[in-house]
Amino acid sequence: MNAVKFALTVLFTASLALPAMAQTAAAPSTAKPAAAAPATGAAPAAKPAAPRIVKSTTVVVSINTATAEQLQQVKGIGKSHANAIIKGRPFKAVDELVSKKILSQTEFDKLKAQFSL
Repeated sequence: MNAVKFALTVLFTASLALPAMAQTAAAPSTAKPAAAAPATGAAPAAKPAAPRIVKSTTVVVSINTATAEQLQQVKGIGKSHANAIIKGRPFKAVDELVSKKILSQTEFDKLKAQFSL
């Protein structure tokens, strides 16, 4: 069990250090890497996965002025929801999508950050 905790600690610490290492990657370091303590009776620790850089593709659309095509850019909004939003205009608040029964509360909770007035 201690070997598992050690491996998790190493992985966690390495994941925290990756952003700092990326910033200093351009400058060569003269420090030597520390030797890993030998694990007795445990499997070797797995290498941490390389960090993935994910670009944000969140679309924010106005529910009062967006076209059906623009509304459909929001993941989870298809033709029927887009047309219902257009027919339900004007909106005084974004949460009217639920009160006007255009979206369920669950759908709205997932998508509300992508809507504006």
